[in-house]
Amino acid sequence: MHLTQYLVLLVLLSPNISLGSDTSPQTPSVAFLFSGNWLASFRANDATERIFVAPSDNGKSFGPSSVLFGGIEKTFVTPGLFALPSSPFTSSSATYWLFWVDSATGRIRFSQNLNGDRITWTAPANINNLDSTSDTPVATFDPDARSICVFFRGRTTTNIYYTCSSTGAPGSWPLSTQIPGVATNTGPTATAFVSNFGFNTPTANARTLVSFKANDATGRIFVLQSASAGPSFSTGATLVQPFCCTDFSPSIFSLIQPGTGNLLPHLFWVDRSSRRIRFAVSVDNGRTWAGPYDTSADTTKDQAWAAFGSPSGGPKPFGISFVCEYFISNDATNIIRSTCSSTGFPGSWPISTPIN
Repeated sequence: MHLTQYLVLLVLLSPNISLGSDTSPQTPSVAFLFSGNWLASFRANDATERIFVAPSDNGKSFGPSSVLFGGIEKTFVTPGLFALPSSPFTSSSATYWLFWVDSATGRIRFSQNLNGDRITWTAPANINNLDSTSDTPVATFDPDARSICVFFRGRTTTNIYYTCSSTGAPGSWPLSTQIPGVATNTGPTATAFVSNFGFNTPTANARTLVSFKANDATGRIFVLQSASAGPSFSTGATLVQPFCCTDFSPSIFSLIQPGTGNLLPHLFWVDRSSRRIRFAVSVDNGRTWAGPYDTSADTTKDQAWAAFGSPSGGPKPFGISFVCEYFISNDATNIIRSTCSSTGFPGSWPISTPIN
């Protein structure tokens, strides 16, 4: 069956349970597709475990939020949102992918937004009938394999796994592969890094970077680089311990530096002592890192999520004008907040505001 023939479900527009600002017990995931097309996803700030999405045309203010799948799909961790323009990037016509963990089974499930409207989504499906996790599944794009790859920690293990699909469609996800020689007690994050940016032509410079927290009480942060494009990993891959320490999953992204067009790996984490969000930048494919630097003076009680992009009316698709980070407030309100920088440099991050 062709990808576009899968049943498309209309999102049921239900108001968020909170009044005013959107809230969640965990940091949301945010994806940027092209100028003015941002989307955030988060789980309900109550026992219903419903999945919400909220659109934005500038990456700074979102909403109104709506419940996906009529509230039937449930998850106990943040859904992982991923965006990728259609052809020539992959053989898929989808634009947004949403991955989440089913509360009852632990299976990784997903849905696609095929036309970029951020409203209509395909019928939820398991990526396969075996892979499961207890943390947020995260996706990245591998330009050499022209595949979307999902990374996650095993549900009952500390191992890190990944599975890749060239179409992202139901039935196209093989059983996952374990990354050998590494372990974590929280979910990993991953990003594709291309030293010569250009998704149209496969390049031997492409690598995948995976970031994760140590599988012990130290809170150390590690970055693993794939041994080759594809991606593939080996026990000989270089582990970098850049900074210490955090209680949450670090977040790694390849961000286009505003004003330069350079695609650089950025690592964000929440400092264990201060609860401030810190970041570091690599200019050599993740082998060494400059930093750490503080972002804003905000504090949080969960991991930080970052995204780069441009507002509505800005250049398409890769004319990047700012970088934003997203997190929840460090108090009982659980308000989702954001702060954005036009440069991403230290000292350029203002105090955050609620996303709506």
